[in-house]
Amino acid sequence: MQTGNTMFLGLGASNYNTTTRPYGWAKSLTSLICFISGAFFFSRLGQHFEASRRRTLSLSFLIQASIILICAILVEAGVIEGRLEYIGEDIDWIHIIPIALLSFQAPGQVWLSRDLKFAEVSTVVVSTMLYDFGADPDLFHGLRQNA
Repeated sequence: MQTGNTMFLGLGASNYNTTTRPYGWAKSLTSLICFISGAFFFSRLGQHFEASRRRTLSLSFLIQASIILICAILVEAGVIEGRLEYIGEDIDWIHIIPIALLSFQAPGQVWLSRDLKFAEVSTVVVSTMLYDFGADPDLFHGLRQNA
């Protein structure tokens, strides 16, 4: 999920391919920030409510499905152009909306797989590492408490 975004962010920071897509790195940065924010949100959702309870799982599924539905409505209503041939050389800033929403939703899947004890060896190593970072309960504690 986030491995490619990490790579594109690094390429953007090094000014590689800035002639054809000068702000392409902004989409990757938005995706990474929203993914970590989603990890923080869904992990706190599981901590606030009892994690494996039916209502907690249902709430998580409802939130994720609602986010996906909102993105689909935006594209199908024509608010955001979804055709691949429309994507031009420069960034269309309205495309940030579904990127941010879907990136925020994705850690909910990681949280659910771990909560339901399906935490198999992940093939999306960077995404899992970023999820663990965002889900850390001591994320905002001082360095001495979080070392």
